[in-house]
Amino acid sequence: MKVSTLLLTVLLSSALFTSAAPAQPRQPPRSAARDAARAIGWKVARRNELVQSVKVHHCSRSGVTRIHCLVLDRGSTSVLKTTCRVSVRVEVYRGRIKGTLRGVSCRNRRLPLLKASDAEAAMQLRAQELSGHTESRISILSRPSRTELLGLADWSPAGPPQKADDEFCSAQLRATLTNSGIIRIDVEKSGCITVPPNV
Repeated sequence: MKVSTLLLTVLLSSALFTSAAPAQPRQPPRSAARDAARAIGWKVARRNELVQSVKVHHCSRSGVTRIHCLVLDRGSTSVLKTTCRVSVRVEVYRGRIKGTLRGVSCRNRRLPLLKASDAEAAMQLRAQELSGHTESRISILSRPSRTELLGLADWSPAGPPQKADDEFCSAQLRATLTNSGIIRIDVEKSGCITVPPNV
């Protein structure tokens, strides 16, 4: 009888201890955290007309119940490029995944522009190499982009005075402003034609 009573007491004590043990806090799944962070990122993006894309850069656990995510909002126009860093905290709140905006920092950068005067000077140097002349005529034809210009160089090859105007040469040049700030000149096509002398 005493053994049964003792056993019952032990079982009751064990049950009480088990029921009194605190529940383990939940950890938000990483995939759910990324979804919550992305939703916050889009809310921020809607306030900035320059932003066109939202991407979760990374998420890392901060403690048992929290995950911190960094979201990048990006966009650009023909003149500006913007990048916003959106900090989001994700946690389980009352059984649901909750994302909270912690901070936003945006940076606008003006896109590089190749000036026509700089492109023309670089084309002049390249045309001198092609023609062997100290100067050639340069004409800017078009601007395919902010960092590119198409131009035409033309010259008359050196020769005897009576034949100086008998031949005409030209080259189509493309000037490109590289990421390092150097202007690269590419020869897209070139050639010479012979002009019949006037009778």
